[in-house]
Amino acid sequence: MTRTVVALCALIALGAVAGVAASRLDVQITLSVLIVLSALCMYNVRRVLIFAVVLVPLISLVRRLVSGGRVDSDPLVLVPLILVMSVLLVRFFHEHEKQTRANWVNRLVIAFAVAVAFTLVLRTVTAIAPLYAAGAIVVPLILIPLVVDGRVPDVWLTADRVIPVLGILVGLYGVYQFFFLPEWDKSWMIASDLNSIGAPNPLEVRVFGASESPGPYALFVGLASVVALAKATITPKLVARVLWFACAASLTVPLILSGVRTALLAVAICAVVLALIRGKGFGRFLPIILVVLVALVLVRILNALDGSSSILSADRYTEFDSDTDGSFQARLGILQYFFSPLKYLVGNPSENRADSLVGDTIVQYGYIAGILITVLCLLILLISLRNMGARRAETASLSSIFIVVSSVSGNVFLSTFGIVIGLAFAATAKAYFASRQTRTPIPANEDHPDKRQPDRSGKYRKLSVN
Repeated sequence: MTRTVVALCALIALGAVAGVAASRLDVQITLSVLIVLSALCMYNVRRVLIFAVVLVPLISLVRRLVSGGRVDSDPLVLVPLILVMSVLLVRFFHEHEKQTRANWVNRLVIAFAVAVAFTLVLRTVTAIAPLYAAGAIVVPLILIPLVVDGRVPDVWLTADRVIPVLGILVGLYGVYQFFFLPEWDKSWMIASDLNSIGAPNPLEVRVFGASESPGPYALFVGLASVVALAKATITPKLVARVLWFACAASLTVPLILSGVRTALLAVAICAVVLALIRGKGFGRFLPIILVVLVALVLVRILNALDGSSSILSADRYTEFDSDTDGSFQARLGILQYFFSPLKYLVGNPSENRADSLVGDTIVQYGYIAGILITVLCLLILLISLRNMGARRAETASLSSIFIVVSSVSGNVFLSTFGIVIGLAFAATAKAYFASRQTRTPIPANEDHPDKRQPDRSGKYRKLSVN
C-alpha cells in the first residue's frame, strides 16, 4: 500500500513538472527532465542502468525528431550520462561487503580519473563540450571498481539480452535510413554540415545514429552482432542457436552500410577468437560461417550499389593504398603521440580530436593518461581472453575484445556508447577477479591456526600448504 501511494505521488509530481517545463522551457530540456525523472522514479539501480543502455542507441533519434535541424545545443545527449552519474552518487557511499579484493584494474581506473581531473583543473576548462567529453569517458569507467567491489550491481546478464534486440531495431532503421532518408535525418545532415557522412540523399549517406555519426552507430550494431554470435556459439539448444546466429548475421547488413571498416574487422576478429577459444563441435564453425557470410553479403551489397552510391563504393572496402587512404594515414599518425612525451606531457581538452582512443587521450588529457588507458585496455583484453578460455562471462569478455579492437579507429567513449563499455569491462573484470579469489590458497608463511602443529618440544611449527 505504501509503495502504491509513493508511486502515485511520484506520478503526480512528474505530471506537475512536465506541465511547468512544457510551458516555460524548450522542448529538448522538457524531454530531458521528463526522461531523467521517470527513470529515477523507478528507484531501482538495475532498472536505471538498463534504461540508460536502452537510451544509448535511441536517444540520437529522439534528438533529431525534436531538434528541428538544430545542432548548436542539445541537453538530451546528457540524459544517459546523468542516469549513470545518479547511480554512482547513490551507491558510492553505500555500505557493502566487498566481493573481491582491490586489484590493478580498480587502481588504473582511479589513477586515470585523477589524471583527467588534473588536466581539467590545470587548463581551467569551463566549456561544456570538453567537460562532457571528459565525463563521457570517466563516468563509465568508474562503474568498473564499483561493480567489482559490489557497490553497484552487475547488470550485464540483462544488458546482453537487451542489446541484440536494440541492435535489430536500430539496424532496421539504418537500412530504411539508407534507402529512404527521412526528412528529420536530412535536415540534421544539412544543418550539421558533416561531409564524412555523405550527401543528404538516399543511397548517398553512410548510416548514422548514436552521437549523429556512423562510428558510434557501427559500434553498437557491431557489439550487438558479437553478443548474438557468442550466444549462438555457447547455447546448447539448436533452435536458440539458429535464431541467435540469424540475428548476428542480419546485423552485418546495417554495419556494412555504415561504412565503418574497423567495426567490421573487429567483428571478424571476435569471430575468429570465439572459434579458436570457445567453439566446440559444430559451434566451432558458426563464427567462421559468419565471417564467410559477411564477405558474401559485402560483395553482393557493393555489386548492387555499383554506380548508384558514391559514398559506399567497392573502393572503400576492396582497394587499399597507404598513400591515398586518408583514414589509414590518420591512424598511422597516432604513432607521433607515443614518441612525443614532452610535447603531450600535459593535455589540452580544447584541441582537435585524434583518430584513436589512445591518441585522443594523450592529446586531450596528457601522456600519463594515455599510458594509463593503454594499460587498462591491454589488461582488459588479457582478462577477456582468459575468461573465454575458462568459459566465464563470455558475452561480456567477447564484447570487451570487440571494444578494445574498435578503439584503434577512434575514441569509443565519445558518445553514450561509453556506458555499454563500462558495463562490459566491469562484468569482465568482476568475473575474473572473483574466480581468482575463490581459488587463492592460504600463504605458506601465514600463522594460520589450522595450519600449525606442535613439535616434540611442544612448540608450534608452520606447515607448508603444499
